[in-house]
Amino acid sequence: MIGTGMIGVRWMSSSAALMARNTNDKYYKILKQAKPVFDTTHFREGDVIPQQVKIPLQPAAYPDYHYETQFFKRQNRGLYGGRQRKRSKTCSEAGNKNLRVHLPNIHKATLWSSTLEQKIKTRVSTKVLKTVDREGGLDNYLTKDKPARVKTLGALGWKLRYDVMKAQELKSAQAANPEVKFIADDGSLVLKNKKYLLNVLFYQLRRQSYTGLTRSEFNKNYKHIPESDVLQKLREAGADLRNIVA
Repeated sequence: MIGTGMIGVRWMSSSAALMARNTNDKYYKILKQAKPVFDTTHFREGDVIPQQVKIPLQPAAYPDYHYETQFFKRQNRGLYGGRQRKRSKTCSEAGNKNLRVHLPNIHKATLWSSTLEQKIKTRVSTKVLKTVDREGGLDNYLTKDKPARVKTLGALGWKLRYDVMKAQELKSAQAANPEVKFIADDGSLVLKNKKYLLNVLFYQLRRQSYTGLTRSEFNKNYKHIPESDVLQKLREAGADLRNIVA
């Protein structure tokens, strides 16, 4: 039997907001107002697609972020570190109470990423600036695995974290083999760039086509797909990958 506690919350509830409030989570409001991720199913060619399921034209460039808050949405466009808008009341001598809003201390800053080797211009809270200095740089701040850090990154911080981790993985692979251009989704080390792969795929498909594949038709169907998908198309077409994949 499922009982209820002192505040009327079900013990067996798996709601993130209720569990956060029960466990005194500091960032319970982020969990409570988080944008829901309904479906994480990834379909491939040949799979049976259920009805009323919308398939995007292009695959998502970044993994789903489960803490994209819908309250004070501007924090998703910068590095706020969990800082949100707060409200209070001012009381006059006559006893009149008025609502007051407290906004976080936000500044426009340019931060340097040593892994990406570029400057990142964004809005940053003073709390995040102090934390970046304490952690030893922006990359260390973004890649820390502490649960509270992941919750307070925001949508922009989550994307930067993904880019930094992918760049670090590529640099570690290039340290062992300098000819590596990128790492595919399946972990394969690719020695050629996307332009070379598209050129090989074009001639491979044109030899297998009965009507003759033109360059314009090929670019329309394949030029926009990611590098990992181009590599998968080459494997499906039976191309020789001995000088492409390490």
